[in-house]
Amino acid sequence: MAQQPQLHFPILIFTSIFVISFSSFIRPPHPFDPLTESEFKLIRNVIKKKYPVGPTHRFTFQYVGLNEPDKSGVLSWHLSLHHNVTPPPRQAFVIARENRKTREIVVDFSSRAIVSDIIRVGHGNPMLTIDEQEVATELVLKFKPFRQSIRRRGLKVSEVVVTSSTMGWFGEKDNDRLIKTIPFYLNGSVNTYLRPIEGMTIIVNLEKMKVTTFKDRFMGPLPKANGTEYRFSKLKTPFGPTLKNSIFLQPNGSGFKIDGHVVRNREIEKKDIVMWYTVGFHHVPCQEDFPTMPTLSSGFELRPANFFEQNPVLKTKPIKLSSAPKCTPKNKY
Repeated sequence: MAQQPQLHFPILIFTSIFVISFSSFIRPPHPFDPLTESEFKLIRNVIKKKYPVGPTHRFTFQYVGLNEPDKSGVLSWHLSLHHNVTPPPRQAFVIARENRKTREIVVDFSSRAIVSDIIRVGHGNPMLTIDEQEVATELVLKFKPFRQSIRRRGLKVSEVVVTSSTMGWFGEKDNDRLIKTIPFYLNGSVNTYLRPIEGMTIIVNLEKMKVTTFKDRFMGPLPKANGTEYRFSKLKTPFGPTLKNSIFLQPNGSGFKIDGHVVRNREIEKKDIVMWYTVGFHHVPCQEDFPTMPTLSSGFELRPANFFEQNPVLKTKPIKLSSAPKCTPKNKY
């Protein structure tokens, strides 16, 4: 029994050496790798030091993402042998609202500090957050004139679902953050968008956090709940499954390898690249869809982003303008 501690001691030493050696060979992250959970927490802690969140100081995160580094720095790091060149600084770009102002903040991870903080001046508003849309929905559902309009139609308020979308900007001088809300009715349907409650205009002001515009213009017909099932597992043939199991074999192995966020072992030089693009389409019903819904289309275009060092037009020769003939009227008045 006295010799047991001697057996455990060398095992512990070997384990600690293995952990140290393994951690030293971790591949450095790619400059374009998305932000990690620990980086999101660091962003929150750094910004909280300057902008404390509380009942007297309103601060919301509207967007948090990677602040893409300069292209030349990424290429220098990527083309270096074993990536021994110092990678470009890893930073985060934050769009936030602070006391009715839009701030664009850049957080540097190495220094754990804010390196840029500017107030955006001009038209446009940041994207909506889930919290803001949920608050707007609750405001509408509790709004007394709205509840009266729902009951006047013979509907149940508990079966109403309210969705929200931005108002857009059409050149107005006062550019408040407004949300247009549209009510829908469930009551026997699982498809939220197939039973719109038409005739109401409801606008919520996010800065004032209240319904600022409500108009009940007319009572439109409500689509029936029958035939609104869209879940694939609930549909019957020929619209639903029956799918038989299939097996895919690759005798030569996989043609590529996914290493983190990078696809490797796939040669693309002098190859014809084929892309299968799936168009996703989401249509929110509106009053103009009844009784005939207009035809809508969707598509895509391929456009280079940061592919050129500068606009190729700058390298073209200037156009020589020939002097145009002067036209003078014969009769002078």
